Amino acid sequence: PMYSHCVIKPTSGYAFTGNTTAFVEMEDGINEKGFAVGLTFIYSAQKHCGLNAGMIVRILLEHCASVDEAIVMLKKMKIGSSQVLTMADSTGNKAVVECSAQHIEIIQSHSILYSVNQFVSDAMRPYNPRNIDDMESGLRLKTCQKAFQHQNVLSMEYLKDVLMGKQGFLCQYDRKRGGDTVWSVIYDLTDEKIQFCDGNPSREAYETIKINF
Repeated sequence: PMYSHCVIKPTSGYAFTGNTTAFVEMEDGINEKGFAVGLTFIYSAQKHCGLNAGMIVRILLEHCASVDEAIVMLKKMKIGSSQVLTMADSTGNKAVVECSAQHIEIIQSHSILYSVNQFVSDAMRPYNPRNIDDMESGLRLKTCQKAFQHQNVLSMEYLKDVLMGKQGFLCQYDRKRGGDTVWSVIYDLTDEKIQFCDGNPSREAYETIKINF
């Protein structure tokens, strides 16, 4: 009842599979070209005209075959919201893009990239909202930094351990606060299968789903 896991086959554009809490947008996905995008939302302190987070993800999935194509498209977009986009393609190229209506910052300088619900680059940090409940974003960032600092190659099992909270706090939220992880997904760009958890991975198991475009 909280989200949809779906396959979209547009009449013009690339087919993709993804997950969303609203049927017109996407919050993560992978398309038929092996290009994947994941969204981490950031509260927009100021409202602007333009495309918003989930619509940006859907447009990229429908129209981009690679990270480079997506970056070019993002630079041309009129963006109205604040978000971080984590992207990768089948060639091994990857990027974290911190973007808002004011600025876009592209991060590609690390072998392993990750993002949480806050801007971390020097250029974008001033655009972080203040006095907003970000569901322990700072703590989750520290968990990722610690979990990945000595890793060069990530196994599927290690990724699952991180997402399940075995390397530190990531999504083990107290439901009394009014928030929780609704789903968790791992896209392996070398495989035609995804690992999908229906619910919070600290409580629910991952299952293998075959991609069928």
